[in-house]
Amino acid sequence: MTPYGFKSFAEVVAGLGKLTQLETAISKAIEQSKVPSQETRKFIKSQTPDQLRNVALFQFMKELFKDIGLGEMDVSRVDNFKLYLSFASSQVCEIYPKQNKKMTCYITSDALSRFFSEDLGLPADVSEIECCNKGSPTCIFEIGLQPLAVYQMVLDSVDRSIISSMIDGKSFDESINEMSLDKSEAEYRHSTLKRYHVIEEERVTEIGKTYHKYGGSLFNEEEDNFPPPWVEYSRIAGEIASTASFAEAVSETTDDSTEEINEKEVTSMTEEAKKSHSFAELIAKKVKEGEN
Repeated sequence: MTPYGFKSFAEVVAGLGKLTQLETAISKAIEQSKVPSQETRKFIKSQTPDQLRNVALFQFMKELFKDIGLGEMDVSRVDNFKLYLSFASSQVCEIYPKQNKKMTCYITSDALSRFFSEDLGLPADVSEIECCNKGSPTCIFEIGLQPLAVYQMVLDSVDRSIISSMIDGKSFDESINEMSLDKSEAEYRHSTLKRYHVIEEERVTEIGKTYHKYGGSLFNEEEDNFPPPWVEYSRIAGEIASTASFAEAVSETTDDSTEEINEKEVTSMTEEAKKSHSFAELIAKKVKEGEN
């Protein structure tokens, strides 16, 4: 009996080849997609799915993950420290046939975790909570963000000045008047500080005081100054496509020799795959075995 519901051992090898293509494309995409903090701040400050959909970073992610092959991305829910992203028509689900009772999109979870941590500077725990292969219409991922990292990203130098002034005894209105903020900006900053429970009833909360004492001092005052990756997206998309094509060529070369692989060898390779973090790691193990 073949593992994961595949009909033949040739399908097992083909499935591993497709995973190789996806992992290669993911690595290339993340390598090219560092986002400046001012753009990440707009993203993380969004309070509703509709607001998030209109942010340039979200639109970039949508195109990036589609071109990688992870499917059509959308957002279903936004919380202070959690996001819920959905993916439809994912190639990952298609790799695993007849998996009607299991979550299968670990590679998408890993891609999201790496993107948020490496490209946005927001350490994230990502878990798949619904999967097409388990009967859901889309695959949904819960992205849990580290609170301190969110505070450091959301609150800028003006917000920190307001917090400091209020801790010194001034009201919110007195604090913003000292900074000559217009009404719309003052209302926006007041809303943000309340949303993250930094101020309540016009006083700084314990959370706000703790952030002011410890978290604020960790923030790098110098904003990173480089263009966002979507400025050169055509180049990034081209590199992803080239990388995926190379991986596909390697996979096709492997497919040509599938007749020489016996059942025992494929079953052993599949068991090793379960213990490996990537297809590259799996290949390294098999090469080492061959040397021995």
